[in-house]
Amino acid sequence: PVEPDVLDEAYKLICSYTELGQRIEASNEEREFSGASLSILDSALQGLTHMLKKHRSYLPRSTPILSQALEFNQLTRFRVLSDLYDILLQEEHRNEKNALGDAGMEEDIVLAAEDDSEAGYLAGCIQSMLPTLITLASCDDVRARYRLSLLFGVMIRQGIVLPVILVPPLVGLCVDAADVRCRESSNRVITLIGERYPQMLNSGAVESFLASFQFAVRSFPKDQDFIGYVGLALETKSGRSLLSGVYNLLGKTSRLSVLTALVAMLDPHAQSSFGLKGKLAKVSRLPQASAYYAAHLATLDYGLAGSSDIWKQGGCSAAENRHKIAREEVAHVLASMSKIISSTGQVVLVDVKAELQSSTLSSVERLKLAARVVPLCILLKLKHYLKTVRWKKESEADDRESETDEESRIPVFDISEIPIQTLLTSKDAWLPPVSNAVIEAQFELFKRMMKLDRVDDEDNLVPVRNPRRRKVTVPTPSKTKRTRVPKRKRSSDSDDSDEDYAGERER
Repeated sequence: PVEPDVLDEAYKLICSYTELGQRIEASNEEREFSGASLSILDSALQGLTHMLKKHRSYLPRSTPILSQALEFNQLTRFRVLSDLYDILLQEEHRNEKNALGDAGMEEDIVLAAEDDSEAGYLAGCIQSMLPTLITLASCDDVRARYRLSLLFGVMIRQGIVLPVILVPPLVGLCVDAADVRCRESSNRVITLIGERYPQMLNSGAVESFLASFQFAVRSFPKDQDFIGYVGLALETKSGRSLLSGVYNLLGKTSRLSVLTALVAMLDPHAQSSFGLKGKLAKVSRLPQASAYYAAHLATLDYGLAGSSDIWKQGGCSAAENRHKIAREEVAHVLASMSKIISSTGQVVLVDVKAELQSSTLSSVERLKLAARVVPLCILLKLKHYLKTVRWKKESEADDRESETDEESRIPVFDISEIPIQTLLTSKDAWLPPVSNAVIEAQFELFKRMMKLDRVDDEDNLVPVRNPRRRKVTVPTPSKTKRTRVPKRKRSSDSDDSDEDYAGERER
């Protein structure tokens, strides 16, 4: 045992070295002491963590130091996240060992137990740093995001925080564009929440799906060639949406709510932000976000049906049930898009035709009109894709006969023909600047796509039905004259009755 006075002196010394390293690094403009200051910081944080593992009573005083280190630089951030993860794992193993020793069987142990002061110190430290940890989920540090996914998993298992608080950052980490490990780890944690706390996952689903766009953009490596905003939403191998796993964990009502919100993001006249606030609500209305949301709607694994033709009847009962669920969800999406096209689309089409004929709008008004046209073009492209491209038809040959529907790749959702740059994308380095020629091309494309959509609806390529309204058909009386059918057995055997019956038939 170490005397308390010695521990206090050691703690003060470690904290002084931590502050010294931060001051040197902050004032080191010429970078001449960079290596020394970072070494001091790393060693001091390592010593602090070693002390906290054995003496949890110092955690309340150490929380401000750890929070500052999280926001200082990538080195200190990774050090603190790794150390916090190790401390939580150590506490988890300690509780499991105590539970097995007391009860002789394994059970879930809540970390913040009332009769465990050390566990309470650790839970209080994590909860006080929770806002900073959630913010770091969208940072540009790949290693930090992966560590956060692991840290969130331990926090959920031990009951330190409400799972509904961590649903948005975990869904955002599921679309990490740089690290497959981070996506897999986050999907495992989301699956755990869906199994243990399904209502909490359902309640935060809409906001999480919409907020995932910002996570996907910030996680893309800046030193690589951009794959497009559609590519940010898709798996490289299968072409499915990266959020298909999360989507299929939701209840039926929550799935329809998510689909409704995603479609509404493609309506330039829609006013609802679906719980998003501030900058996040503005970002979700950008043309880039429209392309991202449309990619999810196009490639979600509806009803776990894969890429098989959901409009095909027959098959085993399990496959037919999956196809039925997929048909209902796709019909809901198509019906929602049709409403937007018949209302907002027609209004914008009138303005576009008038501008193409007279060109009376100013440059600013033309840019605003183009900003309304682009999401509608993406919406029309999505509707055509879901009706004619996404689902395999019987007449089409498939070279991959040995593969199952779940293993086959979903057809590519391509919007390269739509120039999505507008006045709202002027600060986007991944998109070219907007010009008058681009605006003219957008207007002509929108006009042509509206005409093709009307032709598609007339062809009735997909049998979209509303399950809530059932048409009752009343049989109409036939106009043909009915003839009497002779009876098989006569009750009378007289010849006169037989002759009368034959004469009646002739008449």
